[in-house]
Amino acid sequence: MADVSARSWWALLYLILFGSIVAFSAYMWLLRTVRPAAAGTYAYINPVVALFLGWWLADEGFTLPMLAGTVIIVAAVVLVQRGRAPKGGPRPATVRAPASR
Repeated sequence: MADVSARSWWALLYLILFGSIVAFSAYMWLLRTVRPAAAGTYAYINPVVALFLGWWLADEGFTLPMLAGTVIIVAAVVLVQRGRAPKGGPRPATVRAPASR
């Protein structure tokens, strides 16, 4: 623990507090806007976004297996997004935010 710099601790605290607030707010917005199955795909897309941001902004490596995993994740999310409820079956409930005045 003594080898960890104060800057690293502050960065971790920042990510815990503000990263969590942003992620939770985005998830709540998704739940109000799209089907729950579609909202759940955020957990798969976030690592893909982080991977590309690390490559673009921090000059991190991007390998062929990482690209293959990214393609698989994006394809799976597309399949979930295109999925439809069976005809005649129950429709998923939607959560609506109260109208602001």
